Order: sequence, then C-alpha cells, then structure tokens
Amino acid sequence: MEQHPLDHMNPATHPALYLKARLDDIKTGDISAVPWPWPSLTNLAPSLLPGKLIVVAGSPGASKSFMMLQCLTFWLREGYRASALMLEGSKAEHLQRLLSQFEGNSDMTDLRWIKDNPLLVDDAYNRHEEWMNEVGRFIQIPDMGNVTYYEILYWIETRAKAGDRVVIVDPITAASADGNIWEKDRELISTAQQLAMKYRISIIFVSHPKKDAVLPCLGSLANGSAYQRHTQCVLWMEAQNSKMMLTAGTCGRTEGWVNRIMYLLKVTDGRGQGMMIGYRFDGGSLLLSEQGVIIKEKKGQKNE
Repeated sequence: MEQHPLDHMNPATHPALYLKARLDDIKTGDISAVPWPWPSLTNLAPSLLPGKLIVVAGSPGASKSFMMLQCLTFWLREGYRASALMLEGSKAEHLQRLLSQFEGNSDMTDLRWIKDNPLLVDDAYNRHEEWMNEVGRFIQIPDMGNVTYYEILYWIETRAKAGDRVVIVDPITAASADGNIWEKDRELISTAQQLAMKYRISIIFVSHPKKDAVLPCLGSLANGSAYQRHTQCVLWMEAQNSKMMLTAGTCGRTEGWVNRIMYLLKVTDGRGQGMMIGYRFDGGSLLLSEQGVIIKEKKGQKNE
C-alpha cells in the first residue's frame, strides 16, 4: 500500500498534521458524540465527546436527577456504557424512581399507593426486574457520607478503566472539598479533565445554583469558578409553571406546553450557545419530553 506523502512528515514541523489526524478520527467515528435522549439537545450541544466535561445545573425541583436516570437508561439501551455516582439518596430509592419511569407511573413512588395496591406493584416489579438489575449495576452509592473530591476522582478513573464512556456525579455539590473550596474545585476540574482526555470519556457534574442566584447564568453556579471556566458545556434546567410556547423541533414549528426550560449557557462544541430548549416534565411518568427550541419572536411578528 502506497504511503501518503504526509506520513513522512514530522508534526513538530508540520503542525497541520494534528488537525489532519483529528479530521481523520472524526471521519472514521473515533471522535463522535454520545447522543442525548433528545434530538434538539444532541444537535445543538453535541457535548458528550471524548475528553469533555459537562455541567448540568438547576435549582432543587428542576428534575435533574430524574433527567440523569432517564439519560442513564437511554445510553445503556443504546449500547453506550455509562454509570452514575449518586451522592444523595439510597440505591433502593433511585431504583424506585427507575421503576416509576419504566412503568410510566409515578404512583410507584407514593408510599400509600404502594401499600394499597400490592398486586399492581408486584406485577410491575416482576416485569421490569431484569432491566432494573441491568441499570442498577451502573448506579453506585457511596458506602459512607462526606465523599471527598479525591474519592470521586478515584471512582471516575475506576469506571473509565472498566470501559464506561459516560460517567455522572450527582450532585457534585454534595461532596466534601476538604479545604479551600476555590482551590479544590480547580484541582478537581483540572484532574477530571486529565482523566477524561486520558480515557476518552465524558464526565457530567450535576450542580446547583448559588444561594443568592436569581437567573440562570454561568456566574450563578455553586462553588468555584472552575465549573464555568474550565468545562466545555454548561446546561441549566429551570422549572416553571406550565405555559404554551412556540418551539421549533424535528417536526417544524409547533405550539406545546412547556414546564421546563434548558438554558444552553456554554456550548464549546456545537452551535447552541445561548439558546433555550423547551421540555415537558410529565409528573405521571417522571420523564422529560423535548418540545423543541424556544422561538423568540417580536411582538406582532407573524409565524412563517
């Protein structure tokens, strides 16, 4: 096989070879983004690339943990190895939420309903037991409280060595920095970045806003500035009262009820910077459905 002339060149003197190698990896699929469960988010923020750090933030009650469970199930079903370190709640509680999502019935989280409907509960459990075992193997709960940043980094590397493509820490704000929070956050993000690049994985940190935060913005993220400065994607999920909104999705422009808004605050890889995507969180199924990109129109402007 005849060699390409560039094969004999030294990248030190021909730095364009670095770009050529990257483009070749993209063409062959060696560099590709793991999809989100929702097409608009995947198209606008293809952030789950090898070596990338992603922050998913939002106020309590914004359904972030339900979102992460939905993502974890989606990725495993699509053949992507993924795992989650849940720093709040027990494994049984997270599996109970999963059962509710699998069954499409939030009553599975209601203690009184479960007690009053034992046969229905047993039937749902038996039908979904195999898949709960499958997903449950990729949900880890710390053995003890006060998980440190060092322990989180150790877990990330362990999962990366095991072959995971995406790892989730939910929420990073529940971990103990054990020292100056600003310096420790910078060390955490720096080391996590090195691990992501070394093992070609994507790392998701779930976070919260500062106590005095008013609007979704990078400056409202909890803890140190490293989360906004040294990560490649920041998504912010905000809960709101359900309202009819005009959105653009895979089926064109439509009007639909939206009670969650995803703010794309930082998108290094993709074209969604500054956009907002509308979602509907179904309290009956505990699942998020994407409505599309929220369209801002001037007053009096007609829909085309």
